[in-house]
Amino acid sequence: MDPITIGLAKCIVFLLVFVTIANAENPKDKLKPDEAWVCTAWRGSADPSQNSPSVCIKWTKKDCSQRLHKEICKRGN
Repeated sequence: MDPITIGLAKCIVFLLVFVTIANAENPKDKLKPDEAWVCTAWRGSADPSQNSPSVCIKWTKKDCSQRLHKEICKRGN
């Protein structure tokens, strides 16, 4: 193998390890059985004619343990 291919392979391995570590779950971010992540802030296009999708910019945990319909609560409704 030539040095360029080896260097590229090392970069790919480094990126895969970095992404894996960056995506590792933080113990305080784990959800309990009656919790859900819900979007609390949206951002979309200021011009409705652009027809661009809205994007969630802030996620928060929602506790649904005291709700009668827990599955509906977990869906953000």
